Amino acid sequence: MNEIEKKWCANILADLGHSFKRYELLLAEASHRIFYRLYTETNSLVFMISPPSLENNNQFFKLSKLFVRFDLPVPEILHFEAEQGYFLMHDLGTTHFEDIYDTSTEELAIKSAISALYEFQKISDPIIPNYSAQRLEDELSIFDNWIIDEVLDSRFPKVMETRASKKLIAQAMEQPQVCIHRDYHCRNLLFENGRLGIVDFQDALIGPGFYDLASLLCDCYHNFSIAKVDKYLTFYLEGSDLYRETPFDTAKGWLVMTASQRQIKAIGIFVRLWLRDNKPSHLRYIPHVMNALIQQTEGYPDLESLHQLLITLKNPLTEKIQHYL
Repeated sequence: MNEIEKKWCANILADLGHSFKRYELLLAEASHRIFYRLYTETNSLVFMISPPSLENNNQFFKLSKLFVRFDLPVPEILHFEAEQGYFLMHDLGTTHFEDIYDTSTEELAIKSAISALYEFQKISDPIIPNYSAQRLEDELSIFDNWIIDEVLDSRFPKVMETRASKKLIAQAMEQPQVCIHRDYHCRNLLFENGRLGIVDFQDALIGPGFYDLASLLCDCYHNFSIAKVDKYLTFYLEGSDLYRETPFDTAKGWLVMTASQRQIKAIGIFVRLWLRDNKPSHLRYIPHVMNALIQQTEGYPDLESLHQLLITLKNPLTEKIQHYL
């Protein structure tokens, strides 16, 4: 943190009746934003530097106010300096979901996160854009552009050339369209002292109702057993006014297809971070996500063309990135 940033933090904290004691840098591997935890004499807050030229800060600010109004556990913004992209926010804690997976706290945390989705789905506001079919298609194309074209030198068919790609987009549009966080995974969810915290919500859209559940249960950074996925899917259906009458097989199909679209996009983004942004940090997750995709698409006739393509691509892609893992 430079002296200008320190002075800004100290002045704002003083206005709020606090003294600035110390700070620490927080990890944010794949973001243009920089985060610091600020310690005062009594508590901690989070200072975020979000470059206005690279991030939609006004949307983040508006969504924060909207979600706080609906009592969602997102960090309340205490001060926003638009020109510099400075935010001072409440601190939701240090324990992320990935820290408590496979512990006795996991089930309570996941059920809390699922219950929060019901509240997200009640929100309707003009500031939240729609998740269009074109956007879904563009996201699938990230895989083609960065993996098929750049890494594999266009030697293989593209995802968008498979019959399955049309099904992935169509089923997403068939689902009830609701407010979705859109990045609802273990690094954006916290569970501190039995309380849920949700961050990184600036890309929220009105989109397929199973999108956030797919982000949670088919996480690129953690692997749940099929039994656990089915257990938490059942919990989701039983507690939802929107989906309580949806047959389990229909819901499972929506979950698998939504997760597949999201994971294909994620692999493309992980490679784009490497080639475009010189950030190889996420390459290590690609073999896991490829394996998960191959496993979950097996047995779905509508996804057979995608399943076979993924099998064909797995080894060539892994060999290409192996040097950087």
